[in-house]
Formats: sequence, C-alpha cells, structure tokens
Amino acid sequence: MKKIELRLSEDLITEKDRKYLSNIFKKIKNNISVEEGGVGEAGGIAWFPTDLIIMAFGLTAAGFFAALGDDLYKKLKKKLISILKEEKRTARKISHFYIAFENKNMALYFEVFEFFSENLDHAVDKIEIDYPILLREALKIKKADYYSVGKFESITYNFNEDEDRWIISHFNTYKG
Repeated sequence: MKKIELRLSEDLITEKDRKYLSNIFKKIKNNISVEEGGVGEAGGIAWFPTDLIIMAFGLTAAGFFAALGDDLYKKLKKKLISILKEEKRTARKISHFYIAFENKNMALYFEVFEFFSENLDHAVDKIEIDYPILLREALKIKKADYYSVGKFESITYNFNEDEDRWIISHFNTYKG
C-alpha cells in the first residue's frame, strides 16, 4: 500500500504551518493514504533527532512528486524552506528536516539542512533527479554485503553542494 506519513513537532512547528502542510497532503489523490502525527508517535522512526519528517512508503521520489503534482510540490517546497529559514521560533528552531522513501526493502533518507540555504530549492529538486541512481547503488551495496559497511536497513544522504549531488552520510541499522 502506498502511503505518506507526515510527522511534525508540536513544539517547534507552528500550528499554522502544521495545518498548511497537512492541507497540502490532503489534496493528494491517486490511492495514496496520508497519515499525520507528532514525531514522538512515529514508532520506528522516533529515533530521528528532527522535528519534521515526510516519509513515503511504496513510492519512488518520482512517484511522490508526481502524486503531489507541480503546484502542490512548489507549495510544499516553499513552505518547508520557509520553516527552515524562519527565525521566530521557540527557544530553539528547526535546522533540518527529512524526506524519506521506503521501497524494495530499503529506506533512503534525504536530510535537508538550513545551512545550505542558498541551494535549498535546488537540493530538494535534486532528490527526484538523483533518486533512481541512489536506490540502484544502495541495493547493490546491500546485496554485496561489504564487511566495512556492515548490515544496514537504510541510508541517510546529505547534499554536497560542491559535487551538486546527494551523497551517503551514513548507513543505518533501522529502516523506518
């Protein structure tokens, strides 16, 4: 079953922003269920030290962005970037979020950081472009069972501005 989970911190994401993001996902059709909740309710992904997680199950990046459509994708990206850049938060503010995809027994997490704020827009766009290659490479690495990598269920990627691509940050023993 294809589904999207939207996990938001009630402490750091304003109610107005939570409702806005929720409404974007409620407009998705294509037999994709959307679940919402707090990051603490995320069960297997509660270990993530973040306040905003978008997790797509059974969808590729292209499928996720296609389900959103161009208009909703632009609204989602604009809102996510504005949340990262917003200065008026509680004592601390959100510095990164994850967009993640789980399929083919592999989860790929894309960690989007505030500190590459000039290229946030481009970095999020590159998820869709780089995803097919990254998934193919991740499955090869997992199948090869390299001793130096160890057993893993998911991979976290960070955007490398110099190389203009998503690169492996670390291997994870959890899937999501």
